[in-house]
Amino acid sequence: MDNDNQKYILMIEDEENVLTLNERVLTRASGNILCFKARTLAEARAALKLSEWDYDLIILDVMLPDGSGLDFINEIRDATEAPILILSAKDTAKDVIEGTARGGDNYITKPYDPEVMAAISLAMMRREEKREQKGPAMTLACGPLTLDLMSTRAYMDGTDVRLRPKEFVLLLTLVQNEGKIVPAKKLYEAAWGLPANDDTRTVKTHVSRLRTKLSINEYTPLTITGEYGCGYRLECRRP
Repeated sequence: MDNDNQKYILMIEDEENVLTLNERVLTRASGNILCFKARTLAEARAALKLSEWDYDLIILDVMLPDGSGLDFINEIRDATEAPILILSAKDTAKDVIEGTARGGDNYITKPYDPEVMAAISLAMMRREEKREQKGPAMTLACGPLTLDLMSTRAYMDGTDVRLRPKEFVLLLTLVQNEGKIVPAKKLYEAAWGLPANDDTRTVKTHVSRLRTKLSINEYTPLTITGEYGCGYRLECRRP
């Protein structure tokens, strides 16, 4: 299997038989697909928060035990820009219109043909991949790091490090202020779009993830250092 072409799909669905069938059909349609299952919004929330990669597709049910999938779309968008395929028994024209208006990229009503679902899923991921490969209209470089400002992707030595949206904004803010200390509150306000309170531990957590994803160590020309009570500074050693 070519790991460079690995696709990650998060399936949010409370019916185990539907999850099992969808996983079987999707992985049969493409050997590079890896499916993750969430039966509740709580499980989906954890899957989005704790995963080490960005998902390539979200397959979302609407009626879940602990809430509405439509209401959850905003949380999905905070974590990833992956396209969203809604699968729902709510099958009126009004339901479909609301689902797409709320942020779904496609909508399939239940019952559905699993093979059709798989074909649409693959098409959605191919379309997203082509959009990303059109070439950046605007980039910002910092040593081996390149930020594509249009697709909000970050590349280390040409390899996509698969940052989440907030991670990208944090990294962009640090790169834009290379060599300078950026207060944690400023980083929080840039990434979350909200006034920062005194608790900026979430910034520390996200910066730690950035270091890991960028594989920052003593041999890497990039460094992100934290100064207690002050903030964070990104520096790049250039040849």
